[in-house]
Amino acid sequence: MISKRAEKAAKAYIKRTPKEDLAIAQVSNGKNVHPGPYNLLPIMCTMDQSSNGVVVFLTCFLLRVQDDAHVGIMDWLLPFNERTEATVAKLIVALGWDNRIWPDEPGWPGVGTEATGLHALLSGAGLRATLTFPPDATGANVTFRHEILKVSTEFALCPEIETDVVPTEAQFAKLHELAKDPSLFKRKHILLKQSALARAVELKH
Repeated sequence: MISKRAEKAAKAYIKRTPKEDLAIAQVSNGKNVHPGPYNLLPIMCTMDQSSNGVVVFLTCFLLRVQDDAHVGIMDWLLPFNERTEATVAKLIVALGWDNRIWPDEPGWPGVGTEATGLHALLSGAGLRATLTFPPDATGANVTFRHEILKVSTEFALCPEIETDVVPTEAQFAKLHELAKDPSLFKRKHILLKQSALARAVELKH
């Protein structure tokens, strides 16, 4: 169940944000997902050029709050421009991005089971690379709590997050460089606007 606080915050976000800057989310593969709070675990993050400008496309597992069981997937489309870049960078860095692009740069997930799983996810999405969100030294991944407002249609989802994490100059520089040519993320020439989520966003603008 959605809290009144979440409803109020969502309305305020939509009211203060230009349509072209709205971050839009959509739940997929979530028969057991209902509106309400979930822990979001980042899995893949890429960039692409849409008809409205550069976007960051973040895919997260939805984890049930009670037991962290994986119950669905959420795709989050985040416009990336001079007005939104600070918020988007802060979000993905707070979620654990370690400034790498995998598999182009070595490191986690290496070549084991996790690498096989991530390769499969990328391949299924027609992608070849992703920003990386490795676990910490204890093996734990960063998650954060957010309320899912809808499960059958796309919805605006505020990317602002309360954290003391500050993106480094190197991370900003890398994101800017990727935004200039995000084609390295693609396995095939598949435009992000062909996805149902991106199409829905563009039709609203």
